[in-house]
Amino acid sequence: MSSYALQSSADVLRELGSRSEGLPEAEILKRQTQYGFNELPEKKRSLVLLFLRQFQDILVYILVGALVLSLLLPFLEEGRPTVDSFTDAFVILAILLLNAVLGFVQEYRAEQAVALLRTLTGASSRVRRAGQEAIIPSRELVSGDVVILEAGDRIAADGRIVRASHFEIDESSLTGESRPVLKQTEPLDRDVSLAEQRNMAFSGTIVTAGNAEMIVTAIAAGTEIGNIATLVSEVELPETPLQRKMRRLSKMIGTIVLGLCIVLVGIGLLYGFTVQEIVLMGATLAVSAVPEGLPAVITVCFAIGVRRMARRNALVRRLDALETLGSVNVICSDKTGTITCNRMTVVETWVHPAHQDGERLLALIASSNNRAALPNVGDPTELALLRFGQERNVERLLIDEEQVPFSAEAKYMQTRHGERIFLKGAPEKILELTGNRAKEQVLVENERMAGRGLRVLAAAVQGPGESVPHVVGLLGMEDPPREGVSKAIAEAKLAGVRTTMITGDHAKTALAIARQVGIEGEMLQGKDIDTLSP
Repeated sequence: MSSYALQSSADVLRELGSRSEGLPEAEILKRQTQYGFNELPEKKRSLVLLFLRQFQDILVYILVGALVLSLLLPFLEEGRPTVDSFTDAFVILAILLLNAVLGFVQEYRAEQAVALLRTLTGASSRVRRAGQEAIIPSRELVSGDVVILEAGDRIAADGRIVRASHFEIDESSLTGESRPVLKQTEPLDRDVSLAEQRNMAFSGTIVTAGNAEMIVTAIAAGTEIGNIATLVSEVELPETPLQRKMRRLSKMIGTIVLGLCIVLVGIGLLYGFTVQEIVLMGATLAVSAVPEGLPAVITVCFAIGVRRMARRNALVRRLDALETLGSVNVICSDKTGTITCNRMTVVETWVHPAHQDGERLLALIASSNNRAALPNVGDPTELALLRFGQERNVERLLIDEEQVPFSAEAKYMQTRHGERIFLKGAPEKILELTGNRAKEQVLVENERMAGRGLRVLAAAVQGPGESVPHVVGLLGMEDPPREGVSKAIAEAKLAGVRTTMITGDHAKTALAIARQVGIEGEMLQGKDIDTLSP
């Protein structure tokens, strides 16, 4: 956890040597010279070395040896060989090149895809420097910069929020949490996980609502997304099970060929063969014993597998990594966007018994008491309510007056549509505004839906001549599982593969989704894992 989250805004400014009006130009140039630009580290890989790496295999070494012998044998046998005499050499060379080219092309494409992680940071940022606001390339940000953020901005560095107004950030790219996170400026009183650092903003995340100012605390590789990029670039790949078996097979073939050649030398000397004849017999035996078709068969099988995986939108970075799928006994899966759709959806409703056409009225309130616009302009919760109304074929009413805009402090939104007033918001807040009518029943239904891990909103209406609004019903929303996930988990279980879900989402929501798709076992939070031994 960043220590800045535990400090007050004034302490953060003091520690970073900054101020509310921003850094002076001379200090900015000094920090850029000292710490570099705000760019994620990129590990350059030589294409030549990437191609040559495809030959780093014991079986390939044996094939290269066989190739050399195949080139020498015609000279030993014929003295003046023809082109046809080198057929074996051409075949072995073609197999080696095919194997290398297929591996090179696949790994190069995968490297390009991994490099897309660098595009997660914003291209430009709005800053205040020496009291003047300006839009600069995000690569020029330095620690201590004052960055001004508004809805729609992609954050380009990690920072401590020092001013916020109804400020929400979509942090799903880092935490897996599908709901926008409401931010604050007050210091935290204890160490918490990244998903709970409510006064911090992180590079690569997107502002969904409100506005704020933050002080940059980390850039480039020092950011959370930079740490991920560094880990990805530095990962060391162990041998796959097939590679280990092929290494053993190659050693066995090499040992057998060497042993037979020694025996042949002994027999040749015993029967009086010339040195040239003995070398010729040994070389012929060595070439014949090498299974030159084996690498080609393996490579072609891998290539077919890669194509099949690609049709399912799965990226295979290295050909030999494909084989490890057959040895998997545990799958660790992210939740948001993998097990779930990464799209909030109304999945359950409860209608007050007093409303005969309550479901339709609920959909009308959800659509009309709303500032979002389809397909994807606005808060994800508002968009989910719009889609709910669209599915019920209700005609959205125009807002004549937005009497109470939604905010974290108000916890509800109130709009006027002709002679009717619509409200939606936190159930406990809506109940405050509507009085005690069926309060216990609403609370029971709210608790039941919340216990399923749903995000619950209450909807209310106040008609002409009515002094107070009354509850129409409740809407339960979640990021639902993808189609086919439950089936895939069940099939994996039948194959002896255990599925584990890892997410930065709230514990209750995560547990509800896990049970819904058939993932069993106990739930461990970060603090629980920290107490375990390696």
